[in-house]
Amino acid sequence: VPFAVGVKPEELTKLGKRVPDVLLDRRYVPRPPSTAPLFSEVADEYLSARAGANEGDNKDIGTARKRLKLFIDVIGDHPADTYTFTDLQAYTNAIQYLPAKLSARAEEDDPLQLIKGNLDRSEKTLALKTIRDGYVTVVKTAIRTGATEHNYRYPLTDLTIRYPRMAERSRPTQPMSYERINAIFRTGVSSGLMEDVMLPLLGHLTGRRLGLLVHIYASDIVEKYPGVWIVDTTS
Repeated sequence: VPFAVGVKPEELTKLGKRVPDVLLDRRYVPRPPSTAPLFSEVADEYLSARAGANEGDNKDIGTARKRLKLFIDVIGDHPADTYTFTDLQAYTNAIQYLPAKLSARAEEDDPLQLIKGNLDRSEKTLALKTIRDGYVTVVKTAIRTGATEHNYRYPLTDLTIRYPRMAERSRPTQPMSYERINAIFRTGVSSGLMEDVMLPLLGHLTGRRLGLLVHIYASDIVEKYPGVWIVDTTS
């Protein structure tokens, strides 16, 4: 079990044995006195700063908001400088059971119940890279940003999280052969459409997704140095 869901510290004596801190329900673990703002406050400030630096809606900000809320749901909303390595480890231990396809879930679904219901991993779980670079990193960044804004000590330095061995690792990718690449280019040219000619070439040269490349305008392409042309976007 990732942690003792619903077991408060004062109830632990009834269990008859010592429970490791990482298994406790971290929402109820006592915290030292602090004048730092709550995690929810620094998280909101962090998201507002990101939104202010971008024009219009940003899907990445919405994703970050959901992940920061998940941390509060699982670990609790405490003063930002009172979180410890144990909190991050307990969080990692818990979300390794989180179903990967959360977008199809209702907003009101209790994530703790989703985690408890998937301890057998009957539903596909999060990949290691998503846990590490998505869910854990955004929490650390929000707390670090709050430390800069509110002048409290960043509490998560020099920690090494043990990530679950069961989490799916990134699969190595193999580049396409030049024969396959040339075949794609020929197919595009044979269509007679400029976008079919240019998009595969731009994708190959830049490594960017087609969903981004289709938003490039001719006015975005500028000559930075004599004979050197770049895409210079404003957003």
